[in-house]
Amino acid sequence: MEDRTDRNLKIFRTLDASMLVPIGEKEASIQDGMMLNQFYMDLRGAKMEDVAETIAFERQFLREIADLAYDSSEMEDWLAETALAMSLPVDMGLGSAVEVLSAVGAVPISSCNGGAFTSGHASDVAHVLFSCGPALVPDILAAAEATGCGLINNGLHAELYAAKVEDLIAFAEALLRLRAGHRTA
Repeated sequence: MEDRTDRNLKIFRTLDASMLVPIGEKEASIQDGMMLNQFYMDLRGAKMEDVAETIAFERQFLREIADLAYDSSEMEDWLAETALAMSLPVDMGLGSAVEVLSAVGAVPISSCNGGAFTSGHASDVAHVLFSCGPALVPDILAAAEATGCGLINNGLHAELYAAKVEDLIAFAEALLRLRAGHRTA
């Protein structure tokens, strides 16, 4: 597996909540893609209790992939089989971040793991583009800060990014803990 720990990725947390314009119900519920992502799927409505399962699944995935040779056909076959086991239709390593954002009320629009495990990806940076209102920003920003993830404006939406998918999984854990604290307070 490619070592992505020494990348010179600059991390910014400059998200201006006042610039965010949440997408409306009509656009969020479409079934045949949107202008920003022709493969868009409505992933809203994830449940917080499911996020912990996805985090555990992705953590196990990372442990197992560490034992495989990056350039082996065995890894390609294993990745294809493992991807089928994940319930979310996103790149491996991003399920927990996409799911937790959905669970807190954001609308995931597009994501890419930056080619963390295979080549041929649209981006070389792991990221999730999402729509949300300003009220969600404080917790999302706190989780990004706690885990070393970047959080910026991308047009009228927000973009969460990291040098490694492990950081996005940690982001999901942090946001899950933050939101659990709000429910018990």
